[in-house]
Amino acid sequence: MLITSLRPFGVLGLIGFALLLLQCTRTPQTAANDWKIFYQPRHAKGFQIRANSDSSLYNVLLFGPSGDTIKNWNIPAGQHRRTVCLSTTHIPFFQSIGALDQVVGVGFADLIKNPQAKAAIQSGQIVNISQGDDISKELLLGLKPDQFLIYSYGDKDYSFYSSMGIDVIPIAEYLETTPLARSEWLVVFGALAGEMHRATQVFHELESRYNALQAKTTDLTKPKVITGYYNAGHWYAPPGNSFVAQFLKDAGAHYIWKDSLAHANIIVPFESLFESMEECQFWGKLTFTAQDPTRSSFAADVPQLAQLSSYHQKKLFFCNTQQTDYFGDAVMQPDVILKDLIHLFHPECEPFHVPVYFKPLIETSTLGAPNNTP
Repeated sequence: MLITSLRPFGVLGLIGFALLLLQCTRTPQTAANDWKIFYQPRHAKGFQIRANSDSSLYNVLLFGPSGDTIKNWNIPAGQHRRTVCLSTTHIPFFQSIGALDQVVGVGFADLIKNPQAKAAIQSGQIVNISQGDDISKELLLGLKPDQFLIYSYGDKDYSFYSSMGIDVIPIAEYLETTPLARSEWLVVFGALAGEMHRATQVFHELESRYNALQAKTTDLTKPKVITGYYNAGHWYAPPGNSFVAQFLKDAGAHYIWKDSLAHANIIVPFESLFESMEECQFWGKLTFTAQDPTRSSFAADVPQLAQLSSYHQKKLFFCNTQQTDYFGDAVMQPDVILKDLIHLFHPECEPFHVPVYFKPLIETSTLGAPNNTP
């Protein structure tokens, strides 16, 4: 009786009131011209963070390699969110700002070396969402995450998760070309975890430590260094605009291919490789072995290098990725890696440092005494 007796104006009024209530429950919006830059990265190229007038709402912009915006969304400041990470490299960002408890799922958990994360996986606080080389939709949805952090490469379609109300966020710290730029993505994770203040503080402290170490090597003589790996008849090496080359430069070394520019590893002809090897005092590489490499195993992939007259005068160094978390925790420890490298190239600057990631190859003489100058 009441409904049938309402006049048209009253019906429209009720509809308008309902729409007003619905609007009030949504995330507050800010006009485009009201946003102010909250955090402009000093090193990273892949993101920018803006804020509204009272910094109660962040607007996060993620950029692709060509500078185009690939993600633009708003996050209320201080909001903790249930998170699933596709990549194991996202874990140290959360851990470094005390927000690991917000991570409820991770892909490829068997590859995680971070002790705190491993304990959380064993206790069931973090669930492994992987099934072989793929992820389980059922496991992921059962975790009821607010956000799903993915890679920004590949051809997989994650729109299904968006349709289920999960915010799908592409993280591309690996595209940055300097160590500090990769670590600076911590600020994005600070926004994602509601820990913006802590994230900026942790990064600025890390940046200060790194810059103080780099300053020690500015005026030192720079030894020439070669690195890379052999595969299927070719030698691949990081280009001069890579984060590896930046590490070597900041550690006071002269990377032999520092002038090369590329978006991926360069392929070095063997003739150039031999010439470069003859020039260098140091040769470094990544390994993945149960035991640390020996001099003979160092050149096992390319026996021709061991035939060079200068081979036995080279100072060899390595990072064993089976025994260190080079592809995980190291993203938030560039200062530790830099100290490792300075200790190698200029031991007088860091005489008491104990290497963590990059170590000198120490050979054993026939009498069993260590020889520290390979």
